Amino acid sequence: MDGKTHCVAGIASGGLFTFYRARDLPPPDRALEAFGGMIGGLIGGKAPDSQYIDPSSLGPNHRRFGHSWAMLGAHIYVADAVISSWEKFCREKADEAAWRLANSPAIVGFERFLLVLQEVAWRVTAGLLAGFIAGYVSHLALDAFTVKSLPVFGVDFTNSPLG
Repeated sequence: MDGKTHCVAGIASGGLFTFYRARDLPPPDRALEAFGGMIGGLIGGKAPDSQYIDPSSLGPNHRRFGHSWAMLGAHIYVADAVISSWEKFCREKADEAAWRLANSPAIVGFERFLLVLQEVAWRVTAGLLAGFIAGYVSHLALDAFTVKSLPVFGVDFTNSPLG
């Protein structure tokens, strides 16, 4: 798959996954988390081909650990184990800012603007990790259905006695 396809799939999967995860939140909060999920999905959708993981500049045979079934399993495990606590932390911080806004009429002007910005930033951040993981998984899922598919572990034995 090309980079544009991975971007679109990452944005879509990140946004939809976080929108679903935020289903119990009020619509404005859900929308902000989904926006964060779209940003995370874009980053996650491009991550496997980044220069730090498995650079696509190495050509069509750039399938190493970052493009493996093992990495897919690791992302699913992280999704199950970590996302909920990340979201809870970020939502609590956003709720603190919202509470201060609602219960501190003396806060006005620029200070009020900063509190609104803080609440929005925490709500967007709540969706980033889930979006990143969904984007990364979408990348691997798309690559799994190509001719090259995905290696099990992505270990390169080319220059080893086993190769």
